[in-house]
Formats: sequence, C-alpha cells, structure tokens
Amino acid sequence: DIYHLGSKVGIGTTNPTANLEVSGNGDRTVLVKGSGFSTASVSVDGRRGSPGANSSELNLNLAGNAGGQMAVRTTTANSFTQGGNLFLRTAPDSTTGLQDRVVVSSQGDVGIATTTPTEKLDVDGQARIRMLTQTSNNIDEVVVVDATGVLKRKEKRTGMNSAGGSWSDGFTLNVQEGRLVTARLQVNCYNSVSTVVFFHMGGLIYIVSSESRGVVSPFTGSDTTTITSTLGSGCAGSAGITYSISLTGNTLTYITSNAGYSQNFKMTASSF
Repeated sequence: DIYHLGSKVGIGTTNPTANLEVSGNGDRTVLVKGSGFSTASVSVDGRRGSPGANSSELNLNLAGNAGGQMAVRTTTANSFTQGGNLFLRTAPDSTTGLQDRVVVSSQGDVGIATTTPTEKLDVDGQARIRMLTQTSNNIDEVVVVDATGVLKRKEKRTGMNSAGGSWSDGFTLNVQEGRLVTARLQVNCYNSVSTVVFFHMGGLIYIVSSESRGVVSPFTGSDTTTITSTLGSGCAGSAGITYSISLTGNTLTYITSNAGYSQNFKMTASSF
C-alpha cells in the first residue's frame, strides 16, 4: 500500500518520516532490477556544498539499540571542479558515532585508518598478508619484492653464519648474494692482522673495506673470484705466504699457501 502524509510518501507505512519511506519485513524490502541486458542502478545525487563537505551518504543501521552501523559517504574535493572522495564508515556499537575506516581518494589512493592516503595503498597501523608462500622453516621471516613487483616471504636470519677459528685452511661458508661478509686473519708474526669486508654478486667478490697491521698486507683483488692477503718478510721464511678467499657459486673458501704462520682465521656473514 502507498500512503501520503503531506509531501511525504510511505510504502508499507502510514506514517512516513522522510520524503520516501519504505517499510517491509521480507527478505528484499526494495529490489531494483534491470530490464533485458540493461544495467540496474541506484543513484544518490547530493548537492555540492562547500569544498570538503559531505555530498551524499548511504547509511545502513540496525534499528533500536542493537548497534552496528555502517555508512558510505562521498565528499567534494578542495574545489568544485575536482572529483570527490569515497568513505566507508562503521561504528562499533550504538553509542559510538560513525568513524571513517577506509577512504578512496579522488586520485585513486586507498587509505585504511587514514583519511589522507598518499600512496595507492596507505595503511596507518599493522598489516597482515596471509597468502604469501611459507618457507620450509617455521620461523619469523621478512617480506621482499622480486623483480616483477611480487611480494614474497624470505627466511630471516637471527644470528651470524661463521666459519673458522683456528690456524687450519679449507674453511667454507655458504653466503647469499649481497650479504656482507667480514673475514679476519691473524698470523703468528709480529701479531699481524688483516681484516676485509666484502660481498659477492654475479659470481664476483667486491671489497667494501680492507685494512691490516703488522707485516701482512690488506686483502686485494676486488671484482674477481679470489681476494688475497700476502705475508711480508718480517719473519724468517714468511715472505710470499698467501691467504686467499675464493668464490664458487655461493660458497666462500679460505686457503693458505703455508699454514706455518697462521694463527687464527674467522669468516662471518651478516644477518638480515
């Protein structure tokens, strides 16, 4: 039934409180259906007021004190010739006002918990992505971006990878590309020490820094597969003894030409 109350129209109600009020207790109180292949649409056209003011709003509320409110609203931009913003608003209960939760700006940026997004997705708070591929280890991981822009999970190393600790050679250490490696060589000749920091990329070793004291030289040979330190002639028979770190794949190997003066060698890869 359709009822008129002054300038107001009620459908299913004899006392409409708005220009048009529809009341019903079926599954679909209002149905908008297209004809044939046409598109069905509902338009809420609000008049633009001052820049930044609400233009139109669609409210979905539970009646009474049951709580649970939601609204979609649009606002005008900062001038009358610009597009507006779209807001999704919710309230946790019937006593709390609606709050902006998600916004799509006129530039297409999406903000969650912020009404002024500056990127395509701008989240003010913690975020969770559930469907990234899990590695084999059930531990905390980091998220990296591959060459195509896809997010992936990668194992987070919580400590250091190290090898060495005695005078012997032949120590190996498996290190991923781009990780910084620190190697410290100590020889039993005037307490000589040589320290080098480097990384490898594309099958070559690149030295970041190299220094030494005593009669052993700094490691040299950047942009190659092997870097080398050489012991001088300060001790009898020591001249020309070499200490090398070579790269094969992701494996670094320490080798000396004469272990007689070697005292200690340690190679450590940094964690994420």
